[in-house]
Amino acid sequence: MTELPHHRALLASVDWPSLETALDDPLDAALLAGMTDPDPAVQEEATDRMLGAVCHQNTVYGATPPVARYAAAILGELPDAPRLRLLKWLGEAAHDADDESADCELEWITAEDDYPAFWELRGLRPELFAAVRPFLTDADPDVREAALVAALPLSEHPDLADLRPELAEHAERLLATSTDRFRRDRALEYLRAWGRDTAALESAEDRAAEERRARLRAERERRDDERTAGGGGCFAEPPF
Repeated sequence: MTELPHHRALLASVDWPSLETALDDPLDAALLAGMTDPDPAVQEEATDRMLGAVCHQNTVYGATPPVARYAAAILGELPDAPRLRLLKWLGEAAHDADDESADCELEWITAEDDYPAFWELRGLRPELFAAVRPFLTDADPDVREAALVAALPLSEHPDLADLRPELAEHAERLLATSTDRFRRDRALEYLRAWGRDTAALESAEDRAAEERRARLRAERERRDDERTAGGGGCFAEPPF
């Protein structure tokens, strides 16, 4: 499994200000270096600015892949709270570029060149997984579960398919102990996608949440059909 370079090497190898970000909020090496500053206030401010630059409407920006590599590379340098925050972001970024998202993108585009940052992020999944994997057994349950939520979409890369049974065991343990709605939903989502029978793992709350989502999907589809039949409505092309 490919491992990431040291975070200082990553920091020095990227022309950060040239990268596309959300809302034209540029990044620079000094800002990113602040994410590992020993002063918690500096660390928090740097992380806030970094996330502000790459988090907007589930879009993968030009800055997202190199920032994801850097964030993954510094996980081992951080205390639990900022590590947890970066793991949550990596999980969201990975989910935004998972296989289902790729299938949706391919309905809109004809070539990977039309959304290069998205496909670049997908190509980084083995590296990012290698950085996240040690935290699957972290002593802190929040860190452990956030690492799993990040690892699940990352493991869809073909080179990581053999690791899915291991991740399925972690997901089953999460479902046996966690009451966090979001984390349970993600664990069940990927177990089902991998063809696992989740019936014995689901709580009444899980089933009720799935029923609510099914109703919402049906309602959206009904409205879309009505707009299509009436010739109305407009649809935005990705990235959103």
